Amino acid sequence: TVTLIKGGTTVGVKTATDGTFTFTENLPEGENELTVTATDAAGNESAASSAITIEIDTTAPEAP
Repeated sequence: TVTLIKGGTTVGVKTATDGTFTFTENLPEGENELTVTATDAAGNESAASSAITIEIDTTAPEAP
């Protein structure tokens, strides 16, 4: 199981199939710092990954 975390809050949980997984959670506008953890079948959870920052910008640019 892979858990997506933003600011200490779980925003998504997915089951990895053959080592792959996809998240489609909606994130708010602005910078979002995300980490993930992995949990095996025995319930052992990994340390959090290094954080990545994803910027969401839904504002259309001004017309030229």
